[in-house]
Amino acid sequence: MSAMYGRLVGLLVDRFDVDPAEIAPDTTFADLDMDSLILVEVFLVVHAELGVSVGEDAARPGDTIGTTAAVLERKAGVPGAVAPVRGPAPVRGLDPVRGPAPVRGPAPVRERTQGRPPGRAPASQPAATPTSTPAS
Repeated sequence: MSAMYGRLVGLLVDRFDVDPAEIAPDTTFADLDMDSLILVEVFLVVHAELGVSVGEDAARPGDTIGTTAAVLERKAGVPGAVAPVRGPAPVRGLDPVRGPAPVRGPAPVRERTQGRPPGRAPASQPAATPTSTPAS
């Protein structure tokens, strides 16, 4: 691989305690249990130690170490560096395990009370009184 790949692996091993046996060009940051917040810290270290300035969105947890090294080479202006091909960004709001949330039906229709408590008869109608049945 490239010199930038070797330097990136060195940073991951030395500064982030990643086992070198777990790193390969096709290893993703997610495979190394690195989320987007850790990637921000990785790029801060890359900027401080390698002098390569990249944005927070230069890599995602699903990107590989090899792809990220290629991005760093391109940002550093290394001659012959080729821009990596990225897949589409993940769709936010969908859970890949459960899928979308179920659609709810319409809300139940409530009786219009027009200023009176629910269940009470309007003033124009007398309240029903229980009738007693004659005893036989």
